[in-house]
Amino acid sequence: MSAPARSRSLPGIHGRRSAIVALSAAMLAWGTTGVAAKAVDMGGMALAAYRSSVGAVVLVSLVYLSGRRLTWAKVRMGIPGGVFLGLDLILFFSAVKLTTVANATVIGALQPALVILISAPLLGERVARGAARWAVVGLAGSALVVFGASGLPDWSAQGDSIAVLALFAWTAYFVATRLIRNRMEALEYAAVTAIVASLVAWPAAALFHQDLSWPDTESWLWIFSLAVVSGIGGHLLMSMSIPHLPLWASSTMTLSIPVISTVTAAIFLDESVAPAQVIGMVIVLVALGAAIRVSSAGVADRPPADTATSTEGP
Repeated sequence: MSAPARSRSLPGIHGRRSAIVALSAAMLAWGTTGVAAKAVDMGGMALAAYRSSVGAVVLVSLVYLSGRRLTWAKVRMGIPGGVFLGLDLILFFSAVKLTTVANATVIGALQPALVILISAPLLGERVARGAARWAVVGLAGSALVVFGASGLPDWSAQGDSIAVLALFAWTAYFVATRLIRNRMEALEYAAVTAIVASLVAWPAAALFHQDLSWPDTESWLWIFSLAVVSGIGGHLLMSMSIPHLPLWASSTMTLSIPVISTVTAAIFLDESVAPAQVIGMVIVLVALGAAIRVSSAGVADRPPADTATSTEGP
């Protein structure tokens, strides 16, 4: 079996400067996801259903165009990740419909901290000294962001609670993907999880009586943007850039996503940001950046593990 796509150096990227440009473009694509989701005039679960379906069609097409084939054995391996991915999509999109984009994305940005806290007891991985402490500081900063939004017009305690559930679902997807390791190629795993995610999202949207009627042209443009540009394109750019950058640098750059989301939401959606939230976001970014740097220091000289990673995500 060939190496997973994450470990391949894809064409089009030459040198660290080009890698930084590509990764910055990926961060921009991901950072605008919340704003795009909020701009679509449809329920969060319905949006997740259409977005995951478009992603599934594109990814399955890429699998077969590349000469690969999906087997039932591969589908079975990808079911847990697909279920958690589907839950993450319906919860995240529902959260941004109810609360501020800043809150939803900052809460979601705590995924590295949560992984650091559970990786030792759950995966048996050694956590670098000091990383867990920085993760706790990041959680405290996130609490400041959440409580600082209290009273703002777009804030919702229910939306924040759903964003926390999305955080747990995304972390569970990450762990499920980690456990797959090199048993599947990344593209095949992405296609399977997208299919399963759509099978989770459609019944959920129907169960909660969301309008699943055919979207209008403007909504379709947003859906394709979320599925292809943010979902597949963003991860492709990251896959192209990772071989040319240190692991800690790539991980730290993802912390720009909440900042991009907050700024774009303020510009395009007129969302308010309280001073306490700005302070909380700075704490989150500094703490998570330090935690990632500490965690990466011990593995900087080791070759990356062959782990199947999806090109799916919010």
